[in-house]
Amino acid sequence: MPATRANVLIFDAAPERSGAALRLLAAQDLRAQRLDLAPDGAPPVLLPGQVVAFIVDETQAGPVADLLQQRLNELRKRNIRSLIWGAAPALGLRQDEFVELLSAGASVDEFVGRVAAGARYAAIIQNLERELNQVQRLGRQIDRHFTEIDKEMRMAGRLQRHFLPRAYPFADALRFAHLYRPATWVSGDIFDAFEIDERTAGMFIADAMGHGTSAALMTMFLRKALTPRRSVGAVGAATPPADALLGLHDAVVEQRLPNSNFVTSAYVVIDVPTLQLRMARGGHPYPLLIRGDGEIVELTSEGGLLGLAEAPPEISEQGAQLQSGDKLLLYTDGFEDLMIQRDRHAGYTRFRGPLREAACEDVATFIEHIAAILDRSEGSLNPEDDITIVGMQVP
Repeated sequence: MPATRANVLIFDAAPERSGAALRLLAAQDLRAQRLDLAPDGAPPVLLPGQVVAFIVDETQAGPVADLLQQRLNELRKRNIRSLIWGAAPALGLRQDEFVELLSAGASVDEFVGRVAAGARYAAIIQNLERELNQVQRLGRQIDRHFTEIDKEMRMAGRLQRHFLPRAYPFADALRFAHLYRPATWVSGDIFDAFEIDERTAGMFIADAMGHGTSAALMTMFLRKALTPRRSVGAVGAATPPADALLGLHDAVVEQRLPNSNFVTSAYVVIDVPTLQLRMARGGHPYPLLIRGDGEIVELTSEGGLLGLAEAPPEISEQGAQLQSGDKLLLYTDGFEDLMIQRDRHAGYTRFRGPLREAACEDVATFIEHIAAILDRSEGSLNPEDDITIVGMQVP
C-alpha cells in the first residue's frame, strides 16, 4: 500500500547530496520539491502539516547561516517543524520542538527515513489541525450560546421574582416572612400572601414539576389563574379554598399539557377579625400550624395532584382557629425533606430538632433560623430542589 502523499519541501544548500535523497523519496511515492535556500523572487508558500527539510554542507555553514535562520523563523511562526541535515555545530543550532537535527555523518537512507516518517503523518496532522480548529470554533459558539442563555435565565429569574409579594396585607393584624431559594436561576415554586377583601387574607403556595424554564413559566401561570374572589349575586366574596384549587386544576388541564406536568398547591383563607382559618391542598405538603407554646400540628386535609386530566383531585377543606402567638407555615417539599421525618407505612411523623428548636421564635426569627441551618447543610451551594417557605404569625 503506497505511503500517504504529502508535500515535502527540501531547501538545498548541498546539491551534491540532495540528488540521492530526492530519488529515494520518489521511490517511496512521496512528492518532494527542491528549493534553493535563497531563491530569486517570492518565497514559497508554507502550510501547516508540510514536511520541511534543510540539507546544508559543512563548508557552506557560514554563508547560509542568515538565510537558514530567516527560513526557520518563518517556519516557527507557522508552527511548522523542520529537519536540518548537517552543519548544526557550525550554525550554533540546538534541537527544540520546531527543529530536529541530523548530523552531517548520517546516511542518505536515515535522512530519507526521517522525512518519510514525517510525510506519512503530515496528512494526519493536517486533519487533526482542521478538526481542532473546528472544535475551537464550536467551543466559541457554545460559549456565546451559554452566555446568552445565562443572560436570559437571569432575566427570567428577575421577572419571576416580580410575581412574589412586595408588601404583605393586614400589617397591623398579621406578621409575614418568607424564604425563597430556587435551585437554579428560576424556580418551580411560587407563593403569595394578599388581601382578598377588607377583612380576608389569602396565602398561596404552589410547586410545579421541575426546576427549569418550563416550571418557572408554569408558576407564573398558576398565580394568574388563581381566583381569590368570585361573584355571589351582585357582590363578590372570597372563593372557598377547595373551589379555588379546583379552579386552578381546571385551568391547568385546559392547557392540555403532557400528563407528566402536574402541580401541587396549598391555599389558605383567613378571616382576619375572627382569626378563623380555612385551608385546602392539592397534593402539597401539609401546612404546619405552630401554636404559641411550640406545639406543631399538621393540617391534613385531603387533595390530589392538580393538572392531571385523567385523575381529578378530590379536595376537602380543613378549618382551624388561630390564637395570639400562633404561626402558620406553607412550604414546598425541599423544606419538608430537611425538617420532617415521615413514615406513611408506619403512620408517624416526626419533626426534626431544628424545626422544634425554632418553633417558639417569632415568624421572622424562625425563617432566619431555618435559613442559617440551610446555609450550613451539605450541598447548600448546589441544592437539588427549590426551597420555599412562607410564614404568617398572629401577634
